[in-house]
Amino acid sequence: PKIYSIDIETEVIDGFPNPDICRERITTIAIATQDKKVLVLGWKPISKDQEKKIYDNTKNHLKKFGDWEFKYKCFDDEYNMLYTFINRLLPSMAFVTGWNYIGFDWKYIYNRCKKLGIDCAQASPSKKVNRDNIPLHIGMMDYLQIYRQFDRTVAVKENNTLDFVAKAVLGIQKIKYNGSLQELYENDYDKYVFYNAVDAALVTEIHEKIATINAVLSVSVLCNISMYKCTSAVNITEAFLWKKYYERDMVVADEFIRPGERKGYEGAYVKEPQPGFFKGAACFDFASLYPSIMRQINISPESYVKKETDPEKLENYRKDPTKIVSVTGAVYDNKPSAMKAILTELYSKRKTHKKRHLELEIEIQKLKKIKE
Repeated sequence: PKIYSIDIETEVIDGFPNPDICRERITTIAIATQDKKVLVLGWKPISKDQEKKIYDNTKNHLKKFGDWEFKYKCFDDEYNMLYTFINRLLPSMAFVTGWNYIGFDWKYIYNRCKKLGIDCAQASPSKKVNRDNIPLHIGMMDYLQIYRQFDRTVAVKENNTLDFVAKAVLGIQKIKYNGSLQELYENDYDKYVFYNAVDAALVTEIHEKIATINAVLSVSVLCNISMYKCTSAVNITEAFLWKKYYERDMVVADEFIRPGERKGYEGAYVKEPQPGFFKGAACFDFASLYPSIMRQINISPESYVKKETDPEKLENYRKDPTKIVSVTGAVYDNKPSAMKAILTELYSKRKTHKKRHLELEIEIQKLKKIKE
């Protein structure tokens, strides 16, 4: 989908604004698009000359990434600005993101609109929001969260601020200013708008460079689940299992648990360490160790038979060619399981894509040498 990067600025009256209380007014909303355009909504008038100055500054600051354009739209007050954003602009956006967007920007917008009597559900085609107050049928994800969980391009992550990540990924940073942000708003509104515009544009350019969020969207398509569930390994695993069970004409039945009753599961087996200093210590790293063990033992929900502790019965299970017994005494059917099939398919694809990745790396290095 076409991605829109959004960043808001608010008044700063008494410390950092709290999105749950949202006492301070939203001053500007910057919207950056992938076709190198950034629109800033505000309710403080600026002249044509001021707009031209911000346009030139934005273009110059982002010149290494192409011809960025800037436009400013002024409203009578904060209410009209937010009303237009929710009712006119947001419904036309397929996918919205930003740096700490869900944790701060959207939460602040939503709660501020609630205070002003603006219904954020109007941004949704079905006029509804989900349990996280996000309008249905509009994609909204936090690029900070996605970067923190999935990015592998930045080797040393000193911190996850937009300033640091923009420097590490793009080689440029946020706009610097003296004093507080509130002083900048009151004394140099041109630079304040410029600052807001660049923040939104930087997230767009970070995406263009590393495209971390594409991993989430790809997993969503691969697993046939909502993109909001793709940050959880449990959801991904369940989705793969449901698909495989469907192919095998199998259904999943919940084990009956009485209301209020909780059932726990034993964790992984960990060998007891021997504390002390040792000479000639070695560390072994196995390729895809856990998936390989799962395939070897045929671990899967439907292949699990029981946990046996009786030594005599365990020995009988070990002699049975239709059963597999783990070191912990867990017994599994030997019939190829759904999880084994899933892991075998994924492992095969992983090897193929890793090989292709190495081939592309070699080609890139060759092209670099030719350019030099």
